[in-house]
Amino acid sequence: MAADLKAAVVRDAAGLAALGAEWDALLERAGRPSAFLESRWLRAWWSAYADGRELRVVTLRREGRLEAAAPLFVQRGRGLASLHLLGQGRLDELGCLVDAAAPDAWPALGSALAGLPEWDALELHSWSLGHDALERLVTGLGPGFAWAVRSYERCPFVSVDGTWEQGLAARTSRFRKWVRKVERKATGYGATRLECRRGSGIEPAHLRELAALESRSRHGRAGTGHFADPRFARMLEALLGEPDPPLELQLLRVDGRLVAAELLGLGGPSLLGLWTCFDAELPYTGTYVVNRAIQSAFERGAASFEFLQGDERYKLTWATGEREVLQACIARRRPAARLWLGARRLRWWAAGSRRLRPVLERLRSLAR
Repeated sequence: MAADLKAAVVRDAAGLAALGAEWDALLERAGRPSAFLESRWLRAWWSAYADGRELRVVTLRREGRLEAAAPLFVQRGRGLASLHLLGQGRLDELGCLVDAAAPDAWPALGSALAGLPEWDALELHSWSLGHDALERLVTGLGPGFAWAVRSYERCPFVSVDGTWEQGLAARTSRFRKWVRKVERKATGYGATRLECRRGSGIEPAHLRELAALESRSRHGRAGTGHFADPRFARMLEALLGEPDPPLELQLLRVDGRLVAAELLGLGGPSLLGLWTCFDAELPYTGTYVVNRAIQSAFERGAASFEFLQGDERYKLTWATGEREVLQACIARRRPAARLWLGARRLRWWAAGSRRLRPVLERLRSLAR
């Protein structure tokens, strides 16, 4: 590690909260790689998902100035202590923060992680900072570590340029007809009202409405909905407790009944599509609220509308580009850690097999 960089570890929620303003200042100096790396998102996630986990936020300072940080937690089980990124499993684009003017902090951060003795394995899930940053981090770990990386998921997005009308004009005639058809179908079930609520205008009662709507959806019936895990609602409630909650709701009601909704994250210059749901008995309503959310991005002059992870058809219909997130697994030279890494590699291979993938999906469904 560079001699003038000093490492420290934050181990409790109070310490994470205390980083607040300087953490977000570092986020900006790092080029704002992800809205989910804002301190308020990380605090909210930790407040909901902390049970059974131990906070380990590694920081590097130069002359007292925060220049790099790795937001991590330790999870223990089956004889293995593993490090993971805060947000894993619920937030989509994750990573570490390094001041763009201090590239030497990348290997220094790796060195600081290597010097943290209480972990055997490190999983960097949904890493959104690319291969180069990952390799510089791993280089700093030094000898004695094995690692593997794969392309985990694609994150489609819509670039926003000009007005909504200009955005539609740039599309094909067939696309514009499809947008009009979606609006006509979705608003043809009865008296229709699209309600928008932002920030502090969202109340806990609205979250309960969303959970009830999800229970009537395909994902809700399969037990795979977001609200099936009560921690998701707790995270949203924590965000609503922030001074300027980074959330927005598009609620579509027919004859007063909620039939579709889009939950958006407000992430700097972009809108983030966090959650979409619609009543399974009313087709087109879910697509309609997504279309209206994208229209909202144009109307407010956002830089982009981010669909986040997943290649669902409705996302690809709109997308003008996509970003890659990675999954990296790193193991110390310890038997349990190397077995863990080998199991990860085997799982990745099986997931890429056309023959085995349906079997794995079936097993996951039975487990749920």
